[in-house]
Amino acid sequence: MQRRALLAAILSASVTGLVLGPADASRAQPATVGAADSESAAGDGRPTRLADTYVTDWDAVGVAAFTAAGLSPAEGHTLFAYVAIAVYDSVIAVKGGYEPFAVDVDAPWDASAAAAVAAA
Repeated sequence: MQRRALLAAILSASVTGLVLGPADASRAQPATVGAADSESAAGDGRPTRLADTYVTDWDAVGVAAFTAAGLSPAEGHTLFAYVAIAVYDSVIAVKGGYEPFAVDVDAPWDASAAAAVAAA
């Protein structure tokens, strides 16, 4: 139980750090390297982004959290599997094109996949 509490605290601190960003704005790096703010090629008004940048950013947070919490590989990978399913379904709800794995949700046309990943 202490491991889960520690994992939750570390994950919460990591999320807070990602949301608030660095204290010194002059050192701030873009959230997604190579992301474009122009409209997508489909002309649907959604910004064009590298497809997996925000997913891999959150994967790194998860790996750091379950490593720091001292979880066994079985515990960490089980938790990571649940998160991966939630991330996949949330991106599919926004982007479309594939079948959801666990939950079928219709997102608004202007929803952000990055926000969906963060919420998952």
